[in-house]
Amino acid sequence: MYATAHFSYWGLMKPEQYFVGCPRNQSCIVSGESGAGKTVSCGQIMKYLANMSDWARGITRRGSSGNAHEQHAGTKDVTKLVSGVSPFLESFGNANTVMNDNSSRFGKFQKILFNDNGNIVGGEVDHYLLEKGRLSYQGKKERNYHIFYFLIKGKTPEEQKLLNLRPAKEYKMLFGGGIDVILHENHKQKDGTVINTYDIERMNNPLDDDADKTGCRAAVTAANVSLERQADMWKTLAALLKMGDLKFVDGKDGQNTSKVENKDLCDTVSKLLGLDHVSEEEGLARMLCIYRREIKGEKPIDSPVSKTIASFQRFALIKDIYSRMFDELMRVVNRVLEPEDSYCGFIGILDIFGFEVFEYNSMEQLCINFANEKLQKLFNEHIFVEEGKIYKKEHIPDECLPPFRDNTPCCNLIERKNVGIFPMLDDFAGKTSATDEQYARLVYKRYGFKKGKPGKLASTKAEKEAAMYISGKMTDPMWFKITHFAGDVRYHTKDWLKKNEDKLPPQIPELMIESKSKYISDYVY
Repeated sequence: MYATAHFSYWGLMKPEQYFVGCPRNQSCIVSGESGAGKTVSCGQIMKYLANMSDWARGITRRGSSGNAHEQHAGTKDVTKLVSGVSPFLESFGNANTVMNDNSSRFGKFQKILFNDNGNIVGGEVDHYLLEKGRLSYQGKKERNYHIFYFLIKGKTPEEQKLLNLRPAKEYKMLFGGGIDVILHENHKQKDGTVINTYDIERMNNPLDDDADKTGCRAAVTAANVSLERQADMWKTLAALLKMGDLKFVDGKDGQNTSKVENKDLCDTVSKLLGLDHVSEEEGLARMLCIYRREIKGEKPIDSPVSKTIASFQRFALIKDIYSRMFDELMRVVNRVLEPEDSYCGFIGILDIFGFEVFEYNSMEQLCINFANEKLQKLFNEHIFVEEGKIYKKEHIPDECLPPFRDNTPCCNLIERKNVGIFPMLDDFAGKTSATDEQYARLVYKRYGFKKGKPGKLASTKAEKEAAMYISGKMTDPMWFKITHFAGDVRYHTKDWLKKNEDKLPPQIPELMIESKSKYISDYVY
């Protein structure tokens, strides 16, 4: 790990001397199984680079002796700044899974920016693939995102009076996995009682040099987010929790129409979102139960939707709002890390999801494992394929190149245009009569139930090679198993069509723009 950081630093500062034909910007890819310590390793790499930056200035760090070390004027201690924002990033982007109590459910690419003298002058963080599906579904013994539990346990009396929050286990969004606390944080007292203060502490602890001891509120405040804006954030989160408890029933015209049964709760959600001034005809309760078609030059057409579609549109809105809130938090992070001086290049640190295999694996796990599969393919190409070309050029026998398994067919199985698992899933989008089982059967029709025996639709060499990586059981056609580079994983296709199409109908974003909440109107929509 430290050698990788060392090589990346000198590859950036002296590319001509250090590597032949080396590009100036460098990147470190940190991958591994979920819970293996990837995020901790990223932190260690950043600390090493910070020390190299100090060394380049000729300054000796003496933090271990208790003396404050000199910080060069005009530069930023990016390691400390990134650590400072990590408590609220982890609150919104991490969750308790069966593999890890604090699992990152998003990927991030951190750029450490350097000037020509080798000094760190700032940073940038890009994020991608936030696991939005967790907002509507949690696996057994898993939780939703930390921030919901932090807010419920760490709320102030004033916030409770305003938000009227119930215990986490009473919300559908928060108890899908059957737990509302991180079990490893339970502490048994002398009298036999068990206490768990994790959520309260992670919400309300004061600012500390150790990011693991800093509470979410303190970290957000230190990032110059006003108390007024924080209050609006908590109101929005409370609105999402209550929105998850809305009940949809058949409308008066039968199964193809719907309405909100608990209208009072919907009114509360509207108030928290700053939409209580909107008329009932254009309000949230009705907008969730229709699909509005815009026709140029004509009056929009409102079509009623079934209670199933209405519920789906509700979760699509929850995911959209939460995703936008996370985007805004990332903008806060990048303002904190914004460079104060010009920079000549960067060292990137990619912290990707870990490979996951659970008892029940769904589309989220396939997305995560596919990302790791592509990284392995990149590794193969750089370490083996490109090396092989050099060996051939220098007339080195092929047997001197270590054997490796080419995972291109597995990648093709998942992503190949028109015939891959994901492209076929996209083809089902918008088909109202399509089912998850029909989709799974189409996968089998192309790739077959038995490994290596393609289905009737397989016509190309690539499809027949891909069939070597998939198998299933006729007894339950919604299961299939993929042989990844890291091992076999069984996936179940239940709810894949819903998860793949979380687009909002056009009338809902238009409604959200009308919000009186400054946080939602200025920062979220």
